[in-house]
Amino acid sequence: MKKRNLIILTILVVIGIIFCAYLMISPLINNIIISNGPVGGQTDSHGCLGPAGYSWNDSLGFCLREWELNDSNRQAAEIAIGPLSYYVTIIKVDTLNCSGCFNITIQRNDNRISSNIQLKDWKYYFPPNCDYNSSTKTYIKKDANCIINFLCTNDKKAFSDECGCGCEKILSQSECRNHTSTNCPSTCQVCPSCLTCDSVLCSSEEFCASIKLNYCTQEQKSAEVCPEYYSATCGWFNSSVKCLKYPCAQTFANPCFACANPNVEYYTTGECPK
Repeated sequence: MKKRNLIILTILVVIGIIFCAYLMISPLINNIIISNGPVGGQTDSHGCLGPAGYSWNDSLGFCLREWELNDSNRQAAEIAIGPLSYYVTIIKVDTLNCSGCFNITIQRNDNRISSNIQLKDWKYYFPPNCDYNSSTKTYIKKDANCIINFLCTNDKKAFSDECGCGCEKILSQSECRNHTSTNCPSTCQVCPSCLTCDSVLCSSEEFCASIKLNYCTQEQKSAEVCPEYYSATCGWFNSSVKCLKYPCAQTFANPCFACANPNVEYYTTGECPK
């Protein structure tokens, strides 16, 4: 009787040891299987991973879990894989907060590499290369659909673009010197030879071409007495003056009075634009 009980106890101990060993090595075996990708027999002829619930949809042309995608998701995924020449699995389709906007996560069936494709208005969309460390722009909100509900300092203006919105440095006259009305940055206040940019009511190209910029000479700047006659002259201020609106200039009686002002860099004939 004692011998029989000893045999039963020995068998139970052996079974317990085997069970514990299984619990210890089972996770290691699973990790090896996952890291090496699908094992033979787990994928169909198109590369769809059947055990994970994916199957080939012949009308759409990709692997998917049929129950996960609604009609809009399927349409977006079909557009996303249109240009591709290899079989893929649709891992996920996220609907974004705009019309026809989606983020589609796909996985190649040949090498299991995943990537994201974005659609905007049901078309391929390539996100902008956002420079959030720009020296001239400070992004307050990093959202393409952000609302400008903040104020900028006097030397900056509010802006919004595909990367977000914030405050942008207003460039000075000297910083704008090499621009014209057709290529002037939106933050230029004054751009010789066109005097000001499209963004702040630039005059016509014909008007710009007719204007002659007369830069003040050292002799004009040092004049102590000016003749008393009237010949309307527009004196345009240098970068030391931070103007909030166009024109960054003042009308003087004549060129002498204009250049005698230390803030004037050059002048044009006639009164300053309104």
